[in-house]
Amino acid sequence: GQDEGIEPGEVLPVPDHYDETKLVALVREPSWAFVYWEIKDDKLHQFQKEGESFRLLLRVHDTTGIKFNGRNSNDQFDIPLKLTDRKWYLNLSKTGSSYVLELLFRRRSKDHVLVRSNEIHMPIGGFAEESTNGQISEEVLLMSLQPAMREIPGSGTIPQRILSSSD
Repeated sequence: GQDEGIEPGEVLPVPDHYDETKLVALVREPSWAFVYWEIKDDKLHQFQKEGESFRLLLRVHDTTGIKFNGRNSNDQFDIPLKLTDRKWYLNLSKTGSSYVLELLFRRRSKDHVLVRSNEIHMPIGGFAEESTNGQISEEVLLMSLQPAMREIPGSGTIPQRILSSSD
């Protein structure tokens, strides 16, 4: 029989979604995280039928120093989403902090969690400590400045349609 394997150089299509509900958070640099998500097709169709009777939100929980149980975060804020949104860059300016995110929908002032992300730990940014001879090496200095010198994709600023948790 003929080999049914993948031919060298063959390009296979990558699906744009996998029909599952998931939320993944990744640290990009000391004060920026990248988040992407997917909502299962049947749930997405249910939301589309409901029209304007609900709001889709990304909730950001500060979980620094605690074992998060879904209700005990140090602080939180919500970002309103559109059904067509699939990813977000988050400016999390408290370096050295930990975060868990939730994708949820709000209907009649009641929040329903669809999925929770992994916990991310933001690194501490800034300059390196001095070396033993009292000088910071040029290489270390350049490495510690790199994140600040990189541009964020897009216009350079990311609007974060943020609402307080009381909205």
